Amino acid sequence: MNILFLYHLTIDPIKGGIERVTNVLADYFGKRGYKIFFLGLKKSSPIIDGRQYYLPDSKRFGAKQNIQYFLYFLKANRITIVINQGGLGPQSSRLAYYCHEQNVPLISVIHNSILARINNFSSAYFNLFKKYNLIWVLKIINRLNIKIVLLWMYKQKYKKHFKELCKNSHFVVLLSDEFKKELQFFTGKKINVNTVSLPNPVSFNVKTDISQKKKELLYVGRIDFYQKRVDLLLAIWSKLYKWYADWSLHIVGDGPQLADAKQLSVKLKLENIYFDGFLEPQVYYQNASLFCMTSSYEGFGIVLVEAMQYGVIPFAFNSYLSITDIIDDQINGILIPPFNIDQYVFELERFMKDDSLRKSFAMETIKKSQKYSLDKIGGEWVSLFNNLQTDGLKL
Repeated sequence: MNILFLYHLTIDPIKGGIERVTNVLADYFGKRGYKIFFLGLKKSSPIIDGRQYYLPDSKRFGAKQNIQYFLYFLKANRITIVINQGGLGPQSSRLAYYCHEQNVPLISVIHNSILARINNFSSAYFNLFKKYNLIWVLKIINRLNIKIVLLWMYKQKYKKHFKELCKNSHFVVLLSDEFKKELQFFTGKKINVNTVSLPNPVSFNVKTDISQKKKELLYVGRIDFYQKRVDLLLAIWSKLYKWYADWSLHIVGDGPQLADAKQLSVKLKLENIYFDGFLEPQVYYQNASLFCMTSSYEGFGIVLVEAMQYGVIPFAFNSYLSITDIIDDQINGILIPPFNIDQYVFELERFMKDDSLRKSFAMETIKKSQKYSLDKIGGEWVSLFNNLQTDGLKL
């Protein structure tokens, strides 16, 4: 069986969550005899991977030569399944639909919440409104509950895409059962039987010694003030660092607002904070005790589960649907009401003060992470492939 992953960027596992998950699954499938190919729109990383190929026109998926190349690629490499990793995007999905011309089945994956950016509009767009001194407009939007209008507009814009996605995909994969209600918001009917939930698998096989943990808080991910809200993390640290001089905050990652984050750190006169850049995060997971996520929304948040594998206790705003799949509040992690900074600080302090509390929670995080083992999730994917072969190509 030859499998093609279609995505708009290079599959570089240290660049982002979708890239990491794609690479992990590809390696898993490869070890089981599947031949794997990656096809991207544009080269976003210098990484060299023999499985990576690119469309000839890097500007848009729908270019005529891209369609021709896609069809040629399927035939030349005897592709038996296409996995569209850009199920949120109409453009990549429309190219993926051409696989039907060669009777190749299609699995489309929606890697994020569809509605969270609207449901959490105030948080996601706060810094944009602040930049143009329009916070007062945001307050009016909140007061008048204009979010209802925004949801209606969003539905009008994307309902055709999601209906087409369900119609043209043999399976639509969501990261949580919780996201089915969001998809139904667009399709206007009960979810089709071809819609399944498969969470992302963890990336590493590890043995953790929690007795070696250091007094470190950790963030791993893209640096931005829009979705990831790293600015909130810095605000949280500003309320802690003076009182906990033996603790430190490590920020691992890069992104469009890294310079802004560093500048804000200087403005807040933060100490014991380290911007470590794009690095493999395993050593940081090994050392850290507490993991901080401050996102406005996520699709799944695989870094949370990766951290939990290493006994790093996760803290996150309860700001997206699948977060409750990962964190059982006050059992294996902490969920904070969105976007309550003071409560976030309170919960962190509770753990920073108490060694025994950290140790007991760390053991629980490791147990919970096993739910997302690669063997378990990868096996579910293989079952999906087998169902395609058994059931044929009916849409």
